[in-house]
Amino acid sequence: MKNILITGGSAGIGYELVKLFSAHRSWHVITCSRTESKNQMLRSFSEEVDAHTVDLGKPEQRSVFLDKVTNQYSLHSVILNAAISGVGKVDHQETDPEYVKEVNLNANIAILEKTLPQLRQSNGIVVFISTAIFNEPNHDSVIDLYAETKKRCEEYILKIAKEPDNQSVQFLIIRPGMTATRLHRNILALGTGKLFERTKKAVENRTLRNPYIVAKIIKNFVTYSDLAKDGIINISETLYQEALDD
Repeated sequence: MKNILITGGSAGIGYELVKLFSAHRSWHVITCSRTESKNQMLRSFSEEVDAHTVDLGKPEQRSVFLDKVTNQYSLHSVILNAAISGVGKVDHQETDPEYVKEVNLNANIAILEKTLPQLRQSNGIVVFISTAIFNEPNHDSVIDLYAETKKRCEEYILKIAKEPDNQSVQFLIIRPGMTATRLHRNILALGTGKLFERTKKAVENRTLRNPYIVAKIIKNFVTYSDLAKDGIINISETLYQEALDD
């Protein structure tokens, strides 16, 4: 059985990934959420789901969590999915720029630094769920901060992927495209920046993607690691349609 760590497993693509991996007895899933009630829901999927209550935006909590995970398990794969957009949040913490940076950037760096020794031994895989929205300004400070932290994390991953010590690890950066996650639902509700028009158009054209289908594609990349080499993968419309029809 292979152990996989999936962050941000309580909603959206991460939620679907936990469901998909836990449905197969060959995988043991370690995940986390800030809310115990959500973790209870994740544990209900399978006995092979180990869900921890932890706030990755708080360094002391994530340090304890990572110590526990790496001491208890030998990891084969890590999927870095947890992120905060800050859009539509009533919790002031989630709109605090420093907290957003902690979750979207510093937590991912800390997770990689802690898990890479195990991933080198297992010839493991790192998947970072990124975004393509930093390719143009959105004229909204919250969205642009989210995009900037995703971009900086991409740059960090591409950098460490080139290091000699990490050549036994496969690094994938996946840009899922416009997906029906909480981010885009909140954007539609609030009319936030230029991204509102693009999201609205995707809904009208019925091209807003299903998180489950996106998760299926990501799971295939992890399960059949020879499908992709290191680097950035933009999930194309062709690839999405093939998974949709499967």
